[in-house]
Amino acid sequence: MRRRLWTGALAAIVIAVLFAAPAHASDAKRREGSCSGSGRWELRVSRRSSGSLRVRFEVRDVPDDDPWQIFISDNGHLIYAGSKTSEDGRIRVRTVTGDRRGRDRIRAYAVDADTGESCSGAVRY
Repeated sequence: MRRRLWTGALAAIVIAVLFAAPAHASDAKRREGSCSGSGRWELRVSRRSSGSLRVRFEVRDVPDDDPWQIFISDNGHLIYAGSKTSEDGRIRVRTVTGDRRGRDRIRAYAVDADTGESCSGAVRY
């Protein structure tokens, strides 16, 4: 199960690197969607300062106390990789990244280590 989890996470990172796009931004952007199970995800990107972006990724409507692996990239550069345990039916990640030249493509991927449910989304900013 763990090997499959890490293989899926690695595949998501490789895909993010291969499809990275240039960066440019002006307003806050938000995307949301369904996960592979009962969960829903939301990815928000907004300007923090002239040289940085605030990234927020949330997965909700998931079982409590499940361990999740989360990966976030900016134009193919990994900016967050970590584990979180779901509480109150959700997990949240907040991070900051530098505003890269051109348009930024922020991708987020999360997988429940117990159930295998996965959530992924992307925002161009």
